[in-house]
Amino acid sequence: MRMMVTLCSSSLDTLKNTAKFRTSGEIGFFDRVSYFRNANPLYKWIVDDSSITQEPKAMSFLLTRDYTESVKDIVRDQLSSIETSIRVTIAILPNGFVNILAEDPDHQRFRVRDVPGVVEPHIFQSPKYGGTSDAKYTNGVDSISMKFNTEISQIVGYTNHDAVQSQSSVEVTVNKDSFSLCYTVNGQQRLVIPANTFVFETSKDAELIRILAENSGADEWLQKVLKSTSESYKFKGYTEQIPHGPSCVGLTLEHVKHVDSSFDLKLMGLCHRLTDNLDFECSIDYESRERLTEPHRSSNNTHFSDKHLTVGLYGSCPLLYSLESNISTGVIVLNTSDTLVDFMQNGDNKISEWTNESGVLDLYMFTSESIEQNAQKVSEFSGRIPMPLETALGHHQCRWNYFTQFEVEDLNQKLVEHNVPTDFIWLDIEHTNSKVYFTWDKEAFPNPKAMYDALVEADRQLVTIVDPHFKDYRFAEADEKRKTEALKRIQYSNETTEKLTEEEKLSMETLDEEAANHYLAPEAISKGLVVMDNKGKEFNGFCWPGTCVWIDFLNHEAQQYFGNQYLHSDHLQRLPHVHVWNDMNEPEVFLSETEASMPKTNIHKVTCCILNNEEHTYEIKNFEFEHRDVHSLYALTNQKATYEGLSHKKIELDGQHKHLRPFSLSRSYFMGSQKYCAMWLGDSTCSWEHLAKYIQMCASIALSGFSFCGPDIPGFWGNATPELCTRAYQLGCLFPFFRSHSDRLNDRREVYLFDSPYKQAMTNAIVTRYELIPYYYTQFYHHHISSLPIINLVIDYESGEIHRDQLFIGQTLITKAVTQEEAKTVSVYLPEYETGDFWYQRHCSEVYSSKSLVEVEVEISEQAQVPIFVKGGSIVPEHFNIQQNEVRSLWEMRKTGVSQVKLYIYPDENHKAKGYLYEDDGFSTDYTHQKYNLIIFSYSCVNSKDKLRVKYLNRGYDRKTSFIARVITKDKEVSFEMDEEELDIKM
Repeated sequence: MRMMVTLCSSSLDTLKNTAKFRTSGEIGFFDRVSYFRNANPLYKWIVDDSSITQEPKAMSFLLTRDYTESVKDIVRDQLSSIETSIRVTIAILPNGFVNILAEDPDHQRFRVRDVPGVVEPHIFQSPKYGGTSDAKYTNGVDSISMKFNTEISQIVGYTNHDAVQSQSSVEVTVNKDSFSLCYTVNGQQRLVIPANTFVFETSKDAELIRILAENSGADEWLQKVLKSTSESYKFKGYTEQIPHGPSCVGLTLEHVKHVDSSFDLKLMGLCHRLTDNLDFECSIDYESRERLTEPHRSSNNTHFSDKHLTVGLYGSCPLLYSLESNISTGVIVLNTSDTLVDFMQNGDNKISEWTNESGVLDLYMFTSESIEQNAQKVSEFSGRIPMPLETALGHHQCRWNYFTQFEVEDLNQKLVEHNVPTDFIWLDIEHTNSKVYFTWDKEAFPNPKAMYDALVEADRQLVTIVDPHFKDYRFAEADEKRKTEALKRIQYSNETTEKLTEEEKLSMETLDEEAANHYLAPEAISKGLVVMDNKGKEFNGFCWPGTCVWIDFLNHEAQQYFGNQYLHSDHLQRLPHVHVWNDMNEPEVFLSETEASMPKTNIHKVTCCILNNEEHTYEIKNFEFEHRDVHSLYALTNQKATYEGLSHKKIELDGQHKHLRPFSLSRSYFMGSQKYCAMWLGDSTCSWEHLAKYIQMCASIALSGFSFCGPDIPGFWGNATPELCTRAYQLGCLFPFFRSHSDRLNDRREVYLFDSPYKQAMTNAIVTRYELIPYYYTQFYHHHISSLPIINLVIDYESGEIHRDQLFIGQTLITKAVTQEEAKTVSVYLPEYETGDFWYQRHCSEVYSSKSLVEVEVEISEQAQVPIFVKGGSIVPEHFNIQQNEVRSLWEMRKTGVSQVKLYIYPDENHKAKGYLYEDDGFSTDYTHQKYNLIIFSYSCVNSKDKLRVKYLNRGYDRKTSFIARVITKDKEVSFEMDEEELDIKM
């Protein structure tokens, strides 16, 4: 028998949000670098002329330090002990990327690019790839420049033939004295690294600061800097070790406004955060260097709290775009250590100032005509999303927690009774035996396989949670003692649990024999596959199960071991319709003094693929690096392990066993994670304020390559009013990932529990999602083939205004979030991207001109629909009769073997329209072998005669599809089946 004390909501809030995030002045490396940046340079970097080498697509040189005269006077006799040089390589890469790599030639430092899964291998493999000419060099007395031309092809349609060509002339100029750099495209400066702003600390800097401090007398600042370069520094009583000395890298980038832009330059990026990351405000005054606000912290942090507005949330992507009317320049600063970014304004130009705690400087610069084209380049750089399970585009029902098998089966039945389409039911941590993943609480879930079978019989699938920490039972006795002491102090009631420490609360669950003897943690420890501390022992931290170890996913062997657990004969996850939720993978560590994560001095065995530039081959090596170097990469390697494990699962389709597409969800992420999983925004609060941020967050994530994303609906923490729930469903149903979720202590809020009109309005939103799945699935294919984001911001490119409460879905649909209580109407801005654009409200014939505001009624009623507008000239494929046919799930629709699609035709001003439909089996990887259908629909009306041409662009999947085509401006419909390569249909 297990007994568990239920934690009250305030206790859980405390547990999740007590992370001690430091201010910039409390971060030793940042405070040190800021000191020298502001007014106290010790040296300048100069190019060693004799070290310059030139290749067809790259040049390299050494930077050496030229110390100031005052420094030379102090260190003259010891100059040889502090001499430092940095190797800089400037390379031309595919898709017009220019890469600047600065590294210490004398020491092996961590390079993110070497870890498989982040950057696509072709980026570095072939010097001839990417349509760039060889560089032409001019080596003068004061500077050296490299010029080259690019010719880039970017897919804009649904086939490789639908591409646009762009040509550019690029020049990179390096000033030799007081190293600076200018990146120019078509004669216009785009980026400048100003003189005396490059930062690259080495182990010799500690010696330099020590010598200067010893000879500076009572220089208070220098004494403070000395402390931050010594072996450790303290933060609120915690001593953080820095055994390898200072290792900071950084640079300043001036983003130059284009002369022809019609509005002020904006900078956006750094993925999702609670502040406005679509136009960063200045954090430092450019002239005075006075700090105005905290810098933006870009690393994987565990919080969704308005108390830490400039601290990034669960994932990170070190990427910035400039937004201008006719051009966009992007930068990637590829680094996974703790990163802080300041912003400044210099006249018309914006400045971003980057500071990384460790690693190397690995900068990528690129320019396109628009942010969308730059987003394509980023996806090509870090990898495209594979086609997802089609059913994963349906509605997901989750809660922390459904506590028993009976609850799950009852939920399944209630969804059927109330006609709420749902494809996935999720189980959070409470389904496990004592929080031991891959196990089941056998009292609450006596027969998980029977539960699974019942879900499959109802055409639904299951998702279970698997976190990266596992109970270390060598500490079970200590955990049990802590629990026993706690029991002596309290009685079993919610009120008295407030007297417990958080550690005691988490220890209240009694372990049974199965959990205590689970093999995974001791086996991983014995194989050396867990994260180690800096003393060579397994790192032990505290999380849901008690004292835990963490799998070292940076180690490829650990990835394989973990991935194989999903195939284990004793684990339900081996079955085809059980999928995975990877949570807590920032990684989060409870009760931690190191900002809710593990100590930076922990040691990872990192598997790297080192490129041999001469032979263009890779060599696999393992290195030991500190957690400070790889922190933000932990989640990606966790996801990669899960993806590769799940990719071995098979499913029976059409009498054949085929490889099943993996489906998993992650809270944390880094650039490249999109190849392995979907992601959600994390533990948001049920509030109008957070609802208003969802579009900004998801769109900025999509522009970073992560289109398969969405928030918790209606939010995780706290209760939501019926009105707020309804508005959250009306918006949430249109994000690529659509999941209802809740904290376990909130009121139950499954849709069927609400009264009219809210119940029906929310159901209508879910039905809208199921109607639009053919369109969404086609957009996923479009993203897969073109890398264009599935969702996007609505931007007025004449004024630069970003409509933060509106969302572009594909290239056709626009929706508007309703984020005000008791709203009866909303105003929707309809943009013009091509002359003559006009819009329709979905399923309505009235036409609205572009560049206009349209007032739409949004009062909640049983007939309330989601406000959606459709661009004229579009054909939108939809499912129909979802509620009339009492559709339980998309999977149920698939099992019928017949696809029914309605084509809604919205003619443009020339009475023409075009659209696409993508189809495959929805489950297997056969699509990678051309086993899919891609159909193009072309409508025209000449002399009042309506004609629809239907043509297969690819026909590799045997599926019978029945169509109904409807011209939205006329009372005309026609039904047909696509049984030929091409059809001409008169309407």
